[in-house]
Amino acid sequence: VTLKSPYVWITAVERNGLTMEVDEYGASRPSDALSVNAFVDVRDSSAITVDVFSDLIAYRVRVLVLIGNDFADAMAQAKREILEAFGVYGVAFDSLERSGLDYYAMQSVFVRVLFSSYGSGNLMASAPISKSFEQTGSFLREKDAVIGGVRTVANDLRFKLSIPQAVYDDMGPQVAKEYQAMLLYEKYLAGMMSVMLGAGQCSSAQEGTSVDAFDEYYRSSGIKFGIVCRSGNWHLAYEQVPHTFDTMTDARDGNVYKTVTIDLGNKTQTWMAENLKYKGVKTSCLDDNDRNCDIYGRQYDWNVAMGLGDSIFVVEFASMQECIDSLSPRYSTTPIPYDSVYIEKCIEELPEPDSIGIEKCMYYGGGIPVNYDSIRAVFDIEIRERCEEYLNAPASFIDAGKVNMDSLALTQGVCPDGWRIPTFDDWESLFKYIDRKWKSITEGAFLLAAPSIGDPFGFNLYSAVEMEWDGDSLLKVKKMLADYIMISRSDDLY
Repeated sequence: VTLKSPYVWITAVERNGLTMEVDEYGASRPSDALSVNAFVDVRDSSAITVDVFSDLIAYRVRVLVLIGNDFADAMAQAKREILEAFGVYGVAFDSLERSGLDYYAMQSVFVRVLFSSYGSGNLMASAPISKSFEQTGSFLREKDAVIGGVRTVANDLRFKLSIPQAVYDDMGPQVAKEYQAMLLYEKYLAGMMSVMLGAGQCSSAQEGTSVDAFDEYYRSSGIKFGIVCRSGNWHLAYEQVPHTFDTMTDARDGNVYKTVTIDLGNKTQTWMAENLKYKGVKTSCLDDNDRNCDIYGRQYDWNVAMGLGDSIFVVEFASMQECIDSLSPRYSTTPIPYDSVYIEKCIEELPEPDSIGIEKCMYYGGGIPVNYDSIRAVFDIEIRERCEEYLNAPASFIDAGKVNMDSLALTQGVCPDGWRIPTFDDWESLFKYIDRKWKSITEGAFLLAAPSIGDPFGFNLYSAVEMEWDGDSLLKVKKMLADYIMISRSDDLY
């Protein structure tokens, strides 16, 4: 574009790669470099920010100027269009604080949707959506890709928001701020979706209105996903299963719990929609942190949850020597059938593949001569450590002959009066309903609660995680106990 001063095009490049390529203008640049631009009038004394949005606006302004618009008018139009592309109306772009959460959330949404839309971490994959905005001032030409990208990002966000807010708040102000950004992130995802679906602005007249957003693939899979207008903003939403809420009081300690009755079509189920906090039996808190009992409820060993005494446990070994004598034959030199696949996998999974570790893998895999004497000492240590564990925790061993499983089918256990432990049939009915309705292999995900995005069953299940801040602007999840937590942890069964 030929323009006279004072209009200047600024390009900022972050060079991360060593492989060079030649662009359309004959210039060499790293092939994976991130390049963003800004189009400015140097007579404007305000600060210039070169980022993802300035890049979109710059290319849009260039097109508008080419077709005869005044630069200032073109800039004002492009800035208005970028906000309207996220379903934001009546807000001036220049009023947004560049370091604020709203601006950060909108940019994060745009970048994540771009990557998710085209299944690539390559920044050049963003070209189709960027080109759509450049030519039309919207992303509508790439409607299907944007909707697919929003859906993918929303699923990830739903899991992060199913972690209770208190967990984020307890990790300090920076992480608490990240949680607030995720709530805005959801709002702008829904706003972007509302534009793609032609839903218009969420007004009081549209309160409670839902708009579906699922293509033929998702229609056939049964996953109904869309947006709903609530309190002046569009929000992401999954189809709700009919359910009603109530409360109950535990007469033992006065704790009041939310309950939910779910309509499964041919039957109803009533569940506690909060985890039990009763202290009157042997119990603990997640990660031995008392604060986690307030967030998640209390943990109960299986025998305590089922109302069984210690008589069901058996001490397998009476002494250290008896344990060692029992385990030692398992480490014998008896030849084992050769298993090359096992050996290869075993070596791959060694945290430190030293010679002893490799030799052990080869020994367990069989068929390869091993200097057994060289690793006998290692085996002796392993045997003793395992025996110490056995002797220090004899309650780990349950004598199945002392437990009548049939009598536990409808047991009250640790539950309040009038309530009982869920049975296998209870869980199976719930999961079969989810599978029939959404054809999903991650049934537990639909039971997770996430503010704004919703809780289809009102089940109110939260994810338990161990997290750490990585020193940047992202959360790093070290350990996730997500959608299947409810079938393996007794404290999540009530």
